[in-house]
Amino acid sequence: MGNKDQAVTSPVAMIPLPGRTQIELRGADRAVFLQNLCTNDVRKLQPGEGCEAFFTNIKAKVLAHVFIFAGTDAHLIDTAPGQTETVLQHLDRYLIREDVQLNDLGHQRSEILLSGTESPSLLKMAGVTDLPKHMYANIETHIDDIPLTIYRIPMVADPCFLLATPEEFSTKLCSFLLDNGVLAWEEGAFHAARIAQGFPLYGIDICSDDLAQEVNRDEQAISYVKGCYLGQEPIARIDALGHVNRSLVGLQIDSPNPPMPGTLLFANEKEVGRITSSTTVANQTHSLALAYLSRRANSPGTSIRVDGKDAKVISLP
Repeated sequence: MGNKDQAVTSPVAMIPLPGRTQIELRGADRAVFLQNLCTNDVRKLQPGEGCEAFFTNIKAKVLAHVFIFAGTDAHLIDTAPGQTETVLQHLDRYLIREDVQLNDLGHQRSEILLSGTESPSLLKMAGVTDLPKHMYANIETHIDDIPLTIYRIPMVADPCFLLATPEEFSTKLCSFLLDNGVLAWEEGAFHAARIAQGFPLYGIDICSDDLAQEVNRDEQAISYVKGCYLGQEPIARIDALGHVNRSLVGLQIDSPNPPMPGTLLFANEKEVGRITSSTTVANQTHSLALAYLSRRANSPGTSIRVDGKDAKVISLP
């Protein structure tokens, strides 16, 4: 699949994202239904728009961290692999008389992440003249006879596109991209890019023990002005308090060898957190990580010790 370091710096690169959770909602009440169950303002979305959001339980613990995309006739929930049963059960639990139909598309559609500075040019060369211009925007289009939905997402550095196509066109889409000079990312390069972007994955950086605000994506995923929803009361109390006791932050570590996930972190010889994801950095003597750190140690510039090495908290993009 090519060298990892090359992939990170390639002007256009791709990686298939198999098994991602994809749940379609149809019916007249779908937007209102989602509005009552997630942290962001879904009702304001027009067709072709989208957002990030959390589904939480009544205590504001995260059940899923999702993209929600609005189409003309349906909304799509897209999130990490392995979440289909959890999200479907959660939605179905609160589906009573609403006109909403839930459809699992995970086995019907393939998704490919396309990124790099030249990715818009590549898509335009392929005939896609009206790319999604804003974050979370989406369009339906074709490349030759390949039906395609293109979503603009912040999973790695912008420009970053998620390409979704029916399963039967997956191989043809991959071949088209590779035949036009797109470099195939190794999995390690993908994780390096998303960690550098500060993008967490459920099941790796987020779990059901985490409060929504601890994930540190309030600006992207939480609306503090929308009406009531499941988990809204504790989220509002935390907002009024002004902080959570810990949050997910970026770390730069003074070693090219990244510490393992789960490694404990210390400040002034006191345990202050743990690492969730880590990666090497191409041609650098430091490594990067995502980590939960306590409030007294998570400000940018704070010095941390990890595995006997120096580290510092950094601002995420």
